[in-house]
Amino acid sequence: MPKGAVMTQNNRERAWKNIRLIELIYVVIFIVSMSIALIAHLPGLITWSLIALSFALGGWIWWRQYQVLDEFGKLNFLKSWMACGIVTSSSVALIVFWKVKEFYDHIDGSHKLSGNGSNLPLFPDVSFWIIFICMIAGLVALGLTNLYLRRQTRT
Repeated sequence: MPKGAVMTQNNRERAWKNIRLIELIYVVIFIVSMSIALIAHLPGLITWSLIALSFALGGWIWWRQYQVLDEFGKLNFLKSWMACGIVTSSSVALIVFWKVKEFYDHIDGSHKLSGNGSNLPLFPDVSFWIIFICMIAGLVALGLTNLYLRRQTRT
């Protein structure tokens, strides 16, 4: 949209429907490409390139959605993403604190360090699925916040 142009209600609705369609296409392509990358065991460079590209495209979609909304919609949009960020970062922080505690229990517990500390893990072992569940919890918080804010405005 050109700078200084006024977005009317019809233009805003059309732009919102278009960006939602692009978002749907993005989700389908992302799921298919990540599934192929994981199933086919593609090289790490290709997999990480797909992930970086998907994050960049997802960021553009997020920015465009924010740009299309009116002031009230922007406020609700930011509130829901704030809830998502709080849940995701809090759950990941809890996992990190849990793993750090396990790390120190390993040092102070019955497994005392021997001479050079060779039995000490360099990085705490965190499962991909635990982090994935934290991310899904954040997205659930995003959806529930959107539902709550929509219902709040109707009453």
